[in-house]
Amino acid sequence: MPLDLKAINRNAMGRTLGVNTAHISRICSGQARPSLELAMRMADYLEITVDELARLLAEEEKRWKQSS
Repeated sequence: MPLDLKAINRNAMGRTLGVNTAHISRICSGQARPSLELAMRMADYLEITVDELARLLAEEEKRWKQSS
């Protein structure tokens, strides 16, 4: 089953990665992009590759832009 960024516990991810929850939310909703370092840490947290994370984030960014 594909990973759904909307279903991620952003508070837990933020605490674990030491990143503000609001920033994690903006990234997961396509409103911001993570640095390479943060993308690597997020992918590790989610147990996916950085390529998979980039694809998911690009899809969310596209949805966000279409709804704006």
